[in-house]
Amino acid sequence: MSGLKSWVLVTYISCMQMPLLHLMLVSILVFIQSDVLDVALEMRNQFDSLPHVLKHIDEIESSMLCDSEGWLLNNPMGKRTEREIHAEFEGAKIYRRVYQKQAQKALG
Repeated sequence: MSGLKSWVLVTYISCMQMPLLHLMLVSILVFIQSDVLDVALEMRNQFDSLPHVLKHIDEIESSMLCDSEGWLLNNPMGKRTEREIHAEFEGAKIYRRVYQKQAQKALG
């Protein structure tokens, strides 16, 4: 992952905020995570619904280890949040995914 440098941390994006995501993404990786499965699934569904814009990291970077459902096994940021530390201490699973924005075709 050393060549992939620009990250956006998304803790939660509602359906109303998705148009903002299109404006925000230039050439970056998007990291989403939650210890609440329903929230993680909603985020995953929203991001997965944009395959022409975003590609899941397991299709790009084989060194990013995922479980059978595509959730990352480790935090790729290298530093855990306080919530993440607390949730894991309490025995919760952390649901993580990383997406990379796809190059846009030039309009012409």
